[in-house]
Amino acid sequence: MEGLNVNGRIREALRDIGLTEYEALAYIALVSLGEITAIKISEATLIPYSKIYGVLEGLRNRGWIGVKDGRPKTYFPRSPIDALRSEKIKMENKFQVYEKIVLEDLQPLFEQVRIKERPEIWIIRGNKNIVSNIVRIIKSTRNRLMMAIPTISLEMHQNVLPLLGQIQGVDIQLLMTEELFRSMGRYAHIFGEVRTRDEMFGGGLVADGRECLIFLGEEHGHLAIWSDDIGLTTIAKVYFEHLWETAKPAIH
Repeated sequence: MEGLNVNGRIREALRDIGLTEYEALAYIALVSLGEITAIKISEATLIPYSKIYGVLEGLRNRGWIGVKDGRPKTYFPRSPIDALRSEKIKMENKFQVYEKIVLEDLQPLFEQVRIKERPEIWIIRGNKNIVSNIVRIIKSTRNRLMMAIPTISLEMHQNVLPLLGQIQGVDIQLLMTEELFRSMGRYAHIFGEVRTRDEMFGGGLVADGRECLIFLGEEHGHLAIWSDDIGLTTIAKVYFEHLWETAKPAIH
């Protein structure tokens, strides 16, 4: 655009909102130059004169510009705030119409044919692979981590415990056996709030209520189940919370 400093970010934003390339250029020209004629806009933007009136009419219909009658007519920009507000209302109204169509026509079809979601469920074999997944889950946790630890292997001691001591801003709840807590002593409290039970049948962890890892125990050859299925993760979370509420707070 000759004589005008066009901000590429603004131009791209206007196109993403729904303006054409020519409409975006014409509106930027009007905001930059004020009230001017169509031929001046065409000269400033290099929009072909044969198309400028159609471009300006499109902008006027969308509520982005106004026009003053005269010989010749002059065009002026509406406030960007008002134009955006008008555009947002139109988008919201369109979305409501589309939402109604989808919910009334597609959702019943979805339920009629009984299409079922296929959640991710993986069986993890080997202590090394299990620990690797524990590390990955801990690193991705943002708010709340619930862990039930019946025993701690050498790999967990070397890779998981140091990581627990480093993460910040995460509410960590550790549930372990009395025997394990006694072997760790006060060291356990470094990682989070600790409660103990006399016995634990299996263990696992739930991260942010969005994924879980369930240990199946050494008698199964170091197996674990990982899933991000909301149903399974919710069951694991509720079960952990029940164990947590009935466990004893560990004494420092």
